[in-house]
Amino acid sequence: MPSAKEYRAYVDKCIGWAERATTDYERDIFLQMAKGWLEAALIASGASPGQTAWTKSPSDEDGSAAAVSQESSAI
Repeated sequence: MPSAKEYRAYVDKCIGWAERATTDYERDIFLQMAKGWLEAALIASGASPGQTAWTKSPSDEDGSAAAVSQESSAI
C-alpha cells in the first residue's frame, strides 16, 4: 500500500494538471482525482473514511484548485 506521502504527490500532480487544463471538464476531472487521492492520503495517515472536510466542491468555478491545494498542504 502506498504511503500518505506518495498519495499527496498524486494530489499535487492532479492539481498541476487541473491548473493547465484547457476545458472546465478536464479541470473538474483532475480536481475529482485530486480529491480521491487526498482522501486516500488522509486514510493512510490514520483518518477514518468520511472524516475529510471540503470547504468547496471540486466543481466550483471560483478557485477550487486553491481549496484542494490548501487541504493537501494541511496534511
